[in-house]
Amino acid sequence: MPAQKWADLSEGDYGVALLNDCKYGYDVRGDVLRLSLIKSATMPDATADQGHHRFTYALLPHPGDTRVDVRAEAYALNLPPRMFVGPGQGPGVTAPIVRCNSPRAVIETVKPAEDGKGIVIRLFESHNARGPVTLKLHPSVRAVHRCDLLETDREHLQIDNGCVTIDLRNYEIVSLYLSLMNAH
Repeated sequence: MPAQKWADLSEGDYGVALLNDCKYGYDVRGDVLRLSLIKSATMPDATADQGHHRFTYALLPHPGDTRVDVRAEAYALNLPPRMFVGPGQGPGVTAPIVRCNSPRAVIETVKPAEDGKGIVIRLFESHNARGPVTLKLHPSVRAVHRCDLLETDREHLQIDNGCVTIDLRNYEIVSLYLSLMNAH
């Protein structure tokens, strides 16, 4: 079964998750959950999966619902904190550029816009539940537009008291273009 970051065997109040940082094949038989370490297909690449492999995995026993705690632990394993040398000034120093307090929405990507003038946020609905989600914006954000994956076809969204609310459909992926103050 193809998957990313984690797989889980759970009952209503307890479970065990298998997390990993780069392997995408799992299988389950009864109460055994396995992670495929090497696929070794020979088509279309006859040399696939040869050589030295390095990966990290973790076994995570947990109570209750997997949708929040297991997902957060899997992301922490896959995206450890990174530090960059810089002048120590800018919006990232004082607060995040965007925050979402809803466990339904996962902010997957924060990146410079392709046009070099803004920041693009990509998020997705993770609980199979539609409805509004509110994002808290850094004070330097002066405008928010919903855009497509190519960062075009922008629809202006209203900022209200430093927040923007968007309606998410089940498992929907949304891209937002943020215009910042002092941007050219």
